[in-house]
Amino acid sequence: MISGFDNYLDTQLTEHTKQLDRQDAREEAIKAFITHGKDRILGNQEFCRLSFSDFGSFYFGDFHEGRAADGLLKFLMDYDPDQPHVMQKLLSLQAFAYSALDSFMDEQRQRIEAEFDREMTEAA
Repeated sequence: MISGFDNYLDTQLTEHTKQLDRQDAREEAIKAFITHGKDRILGNQEFCRLSFSDFGSFYFGDFHEGRAADGLLKFLMDYDPDQPHVMQKLLSLQAFAYSALDSFMDEQRQRIEAEFDREMTEAA
């Protein structure tokens, strides 16, 4: 064995572990930031200069090439509370809308991370 080599490897492993821990902590903080942002957008408040209107434009125009809007409009036009499975259809549309919100946030990820980094810099 080479003298001091084990110490070098231990030091490298420790540094790499610390770096991964920092990356994991940042990713968890960004996830929490995005969750907070979703709540703000759904509450009709801006988040990273994004609004509910921006999300609506995405949902009706960009998400699945506007087919999401077609499904929602079809449901509204066919709505009959006496029909079976109305609540199930409504919950399905709601789940689809939440999926669209996730896609919207993913599409805006670069903007969100830039705002996150700016806020972290200001807080430091």
